[in-house]
Amino acid sequence: MKSFEQLVKEYYDPAPKEGVGSLLFEMVEVQLADKITPGEEFNKALEIVEKEGYTYDLPRFNVIRIRSVERVDVMDKMSKMLNPMGYEHHDDGSTLGRLQRIDRKAGSVYILFKPPFGTRAADIGAYEEEKFVKMAKEIAGDRIEATSAGSGHGSDLKLSGPNGTLTIEVKTGISADFGQFRLRYDTGEGKWEPSTTSKFLENMGVFMPIYEKYVNDYVQENYMMTEPYDERFQLRDLMNADRESVVGKVITGLKRTPTTGEFKRQLEAEWFSGKTDKKIDFPFEMISNYYADKGDRFIQLGSRGLYALNTADAEEFGIPLFSDSGLQASVRLRLKPSMGTNSATSFNVAIKIRGKLENSSLNLRSREDLEKIISKII
Repeated sequence: MKSFEQLVKEYYDPAPKEGVGSLLFEMVEVQLADKITPGEEFNKALEIVEKEGYTYDLPRFNVIRIRSVERVDVMDKMSKMLNPMGYEHHDDGSTLGRLQRIDRKAGSVYILFKPPFGTRAADIGAYEEEKFVKMAKEIAGDRIEATSAGSGHGSDLKLSGPNGTLTIEVKTGISADFGQFRLRYDTGEGKWEPSTTSKFLENMGVFMPIYEKYVNDYVQENYMMTEPYDERFQLRDLMNADRESVVGKVITGLKRTPTTGEFKRQLEAEWFSGKTDKKIDFPFEMISNYYADKGDRFIQLGSRGLYALNTADAEEFGIPLFSDSGLQASVRLRLKPSMGTNSATSFNVAIKIRGKLENSSLNLRSREDLEKIISKII
């Protein structure tokens, strides 16, 4: 007999219906000829994972999911070991992307790199920054000052020496969200607007121009709201700036109810013309210019390496200019559940980057490259 806790969980979070889009469905659909049992290539990859002592689980017959606090390093190491076996990195929209070996005859294999349960992606980024700080201090000692922003304001990484200062934005991969925020509906004004969270205010310089020029018109015209509002909407008090008095009401998302998933699909059909989201392109220069305008000289992108945010640094360091990378940018509008199908759901806006990015000749993850960079300021 099932426990009370299990019955409650199944009541609020029923199993997803067939046809729901997801990475796992994508993996199955693109390889209908694959075997249903693990093949030889899968077993070879699994043997390597086990020999390295990584914590992992097997969510599907052809998927290995590695969990590690140091997943950036783990992915780099696994890439070097598996590339000769035909594995390639694929930007799938997740923070780091995945390694995959596509072979419809022998069986495709996918390797995912996730943080341990309870660890946020932001913590992984902060960990990466601290690694660079530590390595820089090992290289130059007291001759430089190396600091990281962590979850605070300013450049993610700052290296200062007698001959100058290097300010660097640090991201674990090009497929990572370049920021996201939420929307809310002001019932008094009868219009949509960004939720002014601390994270939104911190990144307002890039968020607001994108919202005003590329998002606002769409949501005002398509996110239709009529009174009386469905009771599954989450209605909250709108406080004034000093949070001392209530100045109105806002709808911030969907409540957790037994039918939230059903209501979400209904809204998607109405707001996104039957799709599950809406993607709107905008000029990539709005992203690259944002980091340059806030004082960053470089951006470090995981295994891709270091890119300059201005022409002078691109020429001096012999690295690509980020704004000339040929990447495309877009915003993705969707209703984002916090957990399961019927969990609390937000009106989410995520900035996405796509396209083929050529590797830079310098990478902060390489001690030799970091030494070259530091030599410019000492």
